[in-house]
Amino acid sequence: MMTKPMLTNTFLDFFNKLELSNSTYLEIGSGDSTIYFSKIFKNIISFEDDLTWFYKLNKLNIPNLKLEFFDKNSVFNTSLPYMGKTNPLATHLNKPDLFIMIDNNPIRISRLKFAEFIDNHKREDSIIILDNGEKNYDAMTFLKSKYYCLDFPGTRYDNTFSITSVFFDNKNYLRIM
Repeated sequence: MMTKPMLTNTFLDFFNKLELSNSTYLEIGSGDSTIYFSKIFKNIISFEDDLTWFYKLNKLNIPNLKLEFFDKNSVFNTSLPYMGKTNPLATHLNKPDLFIMIDNNPIRISRLKFAEFIDNHKREDSIIILDNGEKNYDAMTFLKSKYYCLDFPGTRYDNTFSITSVFFDNKNYLRIM
């Protein structure tokens, strides 16, 4: 049986009907969704700040997964001072045909900060997904002020209620319709 992510069933039903086999999935916050989406997307890029999840996923050796550990003190630094390296998150946000999931632990870093950073650094053709919008109202409000939104309220596999939302603009809506 395939591991199911803690996203709403209505979102998964919608999302699984899309043709994503040539797309890249970038997630902020890894977990069961990483395993699940690695079977759907061509490439997975996962940013994680929880060492438990980082090591657990690293041990699975998922061939299409690039796993990045991030530190809350440097994740948004776009001018890293050592060896001329650029910010890995900003670099990956510049990839074409990208679906970006914001699903990190908001206790450590607010989802609003990630939404703002993504908005400033993503390509125009990127699609943004926010999980638990009802609990992350500031991120939800910010994204709704900038993009069109499809909300997918409903239960998750653990029978709890949540909202998973997809954000897009008039340049990329055909990718999800």
